[in-house]
Amino acid sequence: MLGLNDTHIAHLPSLQRGIDVKMDPEYVLARRPKLIFVNVNHCYVQKECSFANAGGWKIGDRQLIELLRQSPDYEWGKDAPTDISVFRRRESLAQ
Repeated sequence: MLGLNDTHIAHLPSLQRGIDVKMDPEYVLARRPKLIFVNVNHCYVQKECSFANAGGWKIGDRQLIELLRQSPDYEWGKDAPTDISVFRRRESLAQ
């Protein structure tokens, strides 16, 4: 999602301070990646803690997780061996 990796994102305005805060969650989902890693503890995905308590601070991360929660195309990877939030594209839709 970093502008250094993608021309579309590189040309977006920054919504907050920082070097890696340019994000476009709708654009990312439209590209249909198989895996999405969001550097926010999965307790936020499970609604067991606040965004801040999950280590979240990027506006785009919050927006992305909210879109992923609502998306029929993605599911939370509860069996992922990490504390950060991992989403995978549902297999039935991956074809």
